[in-house]
Amino acid sequence: MRDQIRKRLSEDHTDALVGITAAENVTKAEAAKVGGLNNSRIGLQLNEDNKAGLARYIDSGAKFIHHVAGLSHLEYADELREAANALKKDILTRLDRELTMTRALPGHSARAMFRTELGPALDKIVERKLEDFLLGIIGDTKMEPKQTNVTHNTINIMNSNISDTVFTITQSRKDAMTKEIAQKIEKMLASDEIKRLPEETRLDVLDQAEAVVGQLNQAVPDAGKISRALKRLVSFLASTGSEIAAKFTAELTVAYMKAHGLP
Repeated sequence: MRDQIRKRLSEDHTDALVGITAAENVTKAEAAKVGGLNNSRIGLQLNEDNKAGLARYIDSGAKFIHHVAGLSHLEYADELREAANALKKDILTRLDRELTMTRALPGHSARAMFRTELGPALDKIVERKLEDFLLGIIGDTKMEPKQTNVTHNTINIMNSNISDTVFTITQSRKDAMTKEIAQKIEKMLASDEIKRLPEETRLDVLDQAEAVVGQLNQAVPDAGKISRALKRLVSFLASTGSEIAAKFTAELTVAYMKAHGLP
């Protein structure tokens, strides 16, 4: 599910930039009709075009996450924040490039001033939208909690995906500890304690575990990201009351961090 969310946010990122550029072109065309391309008011409107585009993008991403993740949507707040900040960065980078290219044209100082004002304004939008997301608010709408349509088939598919990734890891040239952790996580997921969990909760456990094995399977594994993913898995397992699985995974986490010299 995490990969699905990241993929959608990435696709929408490109569409958002296209939409913002289109809105700016309309604003410039309207200003050109009345000879106002160098008027300070166009700078204000262009800033509004960028702010509105970023806000729409975050709202669209938040709505998608809420739709596919249901009650577990809060676990994907980091993905939404990272995506929002990535779009904000691209917006500002594009404007900086335009400022450099139009330095010699009239109105440069005014354009530079509006660029300076836009950065904090976009930061504010990201923070407020993320606060709303955590409260279950998207745009002006309070989203009602909903159960996702979880089935045995969905769980079986995720289990199969994890098993395939673990198999890939064990057949690779990765170090012994990486292979051992991947295999032990797969073993933990097959335990009776995990199988007895409600389907929605079990799916969330699988999602967290999939994030761990996905990091382990990276061409160049990042020990810091792996340890954080393991810690999140331990915390979530503990929150479900799966004491044996949480303790088992905590021991794996400590061993991994010690082996990689992590505090």
